[in-house]
Amino acid sequence: YLLIDQNSTLMKRNMASLLDALAIVRSPDKTPAAPFAGMNIILFGDLFDFPPLAGSPNVLYRSINVNKHSATRCVLFDRFRTVVTLCEQHRTQDTDWAALLENIRMDCCTVNDVSVLRSLILGGPNTPDFSTPAWFDVTLTSPCISVVAAWNQMAI
Repeated sequence: YLLIDQNSTLMKRNMASLLDALAIVRSPDKTPAAPFAGMNIILFGDLFDFPPLAGSPNVLYRSINVNKHSATRCVLFDRFRTVVTLCEQHRTQDTDWAALLENIRMDCCTVNDVSVLRSLILGGPNTPDFSTPAWFDVTLTSPCISVVAAWNQMAI
């Protein structure tokens, strides 16, 4: 099995590269006789998540053809037979934050959503004192590599 997380960001060119690599590794004649050269693929993610920055026509599940490989890759996406829809999320306990995320997905943000976002801006009167012991052992996460590198440098 091959497990792929964050499939909403999977691009057609990524799938083309994956298909080519699997054909080389798994097929005797180096051509994909079966989808994904017979390997079971499980995609995880939210198709309603934010689309990739490279542009939505390149997204795997869109049927718009941007090059000669796109149609083949969309056909492959359509060959996935089982879809499991999860109806609950358990990560976000904050109801305001959960509502904000849902509203962003539906493109219908509210005044409260904007207030929630503005409350995250550091430097205002409600900014916590990060020099207190409560903040000494927190886990920091960021999708931005440069931020993580800066944090690591400060920790040395």
